[in-house]
Amino acid sequence: MNLTFNDLTVNFSKCNSKTLLSDWNWLIGKNKVPILITAFGEPFVQDSGSGEVFFLNIGEGLMTKVAVDLDDFKGQLNSDDFWEKYLPTQAVGDLRLAAKMLSIGEVYSYKVPPILGGTHEFENIEVCDIQVHFSILGQIHHQVKDLPYGTEIGSVQLNLAKRPWWKFWN
Repeated sequence: MNLTFNDLTVNFSKCNSKTLLSDWNWLIGKNKVPILITAFGEPFVQDSGSGEVFFLNIGEGLMTKVAVDLDDFKGQLNSDDFWEKYLPTQAVGDLRLAAKMLSIGEVYSYKVPPILGGTHEFENIEVCDIQVHFSILGQIHHQVKDLPYGTEIGSVQLNLAKRPWWKFWN
């Protein structure tokens, strides 16, 4: 299956880019806005002050600098290395073949996040609303960030009351 760049990224134009990653502010700060989001809901964010571009690894809860500015980032988009590292072509192709298609504002997400013991297996992937994806994973990573590796996690609490349920889709 030949996939295009649009197949491997998501359209988040209907989302409020200033609040989309608000549950990740503890890690990324408040001055970063998403400029590209992969089909697996991993965003590239640009610092509004410095112009630097960062990759937010949602699975691990880590942010790394990938470009000094937007021009540098755009140049990397044409690189095979970039595609191999950040755009999981095979996984997206497999999901699409299994009729797990994304609509605008949706990403592939984990049923059980790896941070809570979930696997990277096909059966653990589902289509999810992009705002729900970022909110839930941001809250979970924030709660467990200071725990030693391997700590058994008995429960997490999600703060869904901080915004009305319909705000997840606005």
